[in-house]
Amino acid sequence: MTGATACVICIGYLAHITQSTQELLQDTTIPTPEDLPLTSEVFDRHGMKIGEIASERRYFVSIKDIPQHVQDAFLSAEDKNFYSHSGISVSAILRSALANIKGRSIKQGASTITQQLARIYYLNQKKTFDRKLREAVLALMLEKKLTKSRILELYLNKIYLGNHSYGIEAAARNYFRKPTNKLTISEAAMLAGLPPSPSRYAPHQHLKEAKLRQHFVLKRMVEDGYLNPSDLTHHLSTSLTIAEEHESFPHEFGFIVNDVARYISKKFELNHLPKEGLKIHTTIDHDLQLYLAQSLAPSLDLAFKETTDIEGGILAVSATTGQILAMQGGKDFGRSQFNRTRKISRPTGDLLLPILSALRLSQDANLMTPILSDDGYDLTVLDLLTTPTPELAAAIYESIGNQTFKLFSKSIGLYLSRYDIGAAFGLAKSNPLAIAQAYQTLASNGQGIPLYLVHQINNSFGESRYSAKYQAKTRFISEKAAYSVMYALTTFSPKNNVFVTSGTDLRDAWAVSFTDNLLLIAWAGSDSGISRLGFNTEDVENRMNSLITKIKQGLPIPADLASPTPPSGINFYRTALPNLDSKKVSIPF
Repeated sequence: MTGATACVICIGYLAHITQSTQELLQDTTIPTPEDLPLTSEVFDRHGMKIGEIASERRYFVSIKDIPQHVQDAFLSAEDKNFYSHSGISVSAILRSALANIKGRSIKQGASTITQQLARIYYLNQKKTFDRKLREAVLALMLEKKLTKSRILELYLNKIYLGNHSYGIEAAARNYFRKPTNKLTISEAAMLAGLPPSPSRYAPHQHLKEAKLRQHFVLKRMVEDGYLNPSDLTHHLSTSLTIAEEHESFPHEFGFIVNDVARYISKKFELNHLPKEGLKIHTTIDHDLQLYLAQSLAPSLDLAFKETTDIEGGILAVSATTGQILAMQGGKDFGRSQFNRTRKISRPTGDLLLPILSALRLSQDANLMTPILSDDGYDLTVLDLLTTPTPELAAAIYESIGNQTFKLFSKSIGLYLSRYDIGAAFGLAKSNPLAIAQAYQTLASNGQGIPLYLVHQINNSFGESRYSAKYQAKTRFISEKAAYSVMYALTTFSPKNNVFVTSGTDLRDAWAVSFTDNLLLIAWAGSDSGISRLGFNTEDVENRMNSLITKIKQGLPIPADLASPTPPSGINFYRTALPNLDSKKVSIPF
């Protein structure tokens, strides 16, 4: 075949493919940075990264933030004439076309960076003549619509570089545990060698092949004038620290990341959250979450060792701010992603009695107000809180009434399976988050604030999408009533400031622990709801108390949490209580 014949064939081929590409061009939109599917990152309350939400691990980085030597490395490796051609290299295409026609298949590539961008945005990776020519036509279009800087920016953020790395920033983090703007020339050259075959040249798996590609790129950088020849030896011999695996995050934060994704998708009606590239700042305390996640399983297994299918969940909440500081929805996120702090619905036992007591105290009563007479002895609200009985529970519920209890419960976010006298007997079902919401109101002197996990969301360009910094507090219970109930629970509790209760049939156990600035709410049981947790009520409650006491022993309470301020105008008097061996104690009134 003569050269003239080959040229005629190539020109005719180009005309055919150009015509068949017209419909594609009519429907083609110009790519922008906003089109890139980006990783959403999740951070704790101090800015420490704790997880990601992603379909492709990609982090957008502006071209102005990509060091020049990183850009130069990719230009030398992939397209040294990038700034001088119009999107395609005609000589390279002709040379490639002849070789491919002779071989009757695609044997050689001649893609510029612009062509590669066109391919990864609009086409597939299948090597056919049609795709190759369509790629060229699309590249010419991109060059007319976009600046060279934007094309290079999109390319460096879109290109797949292996090891779960989509774009230069993900590759820098995965291979070298550093951002793009910290890459050395040697590191940049190794990454620039990856595009032809990311798996074959992946440095964490094929270091020898990766270094050969790196050497090729460095030598090309010298040839193209990006490096001084005298520096070549230094960059070739520079030792690199390469991470053995892609960047990952502890499973102890799995429940948090899943709950964040659920919340944001629902709040913003996002169908493609893994592609949004959000920066999500949570209320989670890293050390506290890590501790509870690592402590829950062994503590459950020790306390309920006869129950082979024991499970549980635990929450840590700031009473004054409503921030969820830790949330562990089960023993092992890797085994089960079911979040028991939110999704279970189990009988609450005596958990609602302090709520009923606070409601009664808000009706011009105090801890020593009689609610039931028994053989001439007046049983009080304090008796209900320290030695509850079904008769006392029924009496206080009837003194409050169905409607008052229902309206109050729903107003503070205490969602129950039923709002009737059965709630006083422990038959109403709920979950740890709803219980935490109710006790937050008690612990904060009667002021309720919606519990929240996310306090700030920014988009990938740093613009605020959401802020929960100014959460409004609402008074639901009088200061005196809330303080009196909390005083009784913390002062007269025989279990070290822990209020424990079991379900009506010994299949569930609950614990609420109080400190000056932190609430812990824990549940234990089996997912099936069948297994009994102990021999009797006292046994179950003692086991639950041992669990929460063990967890509290090493609890890393955040030092910056504000304690609720005791209300003013509370008076005390001393009296002897029969159920406390007639000891004289101070009682608020």
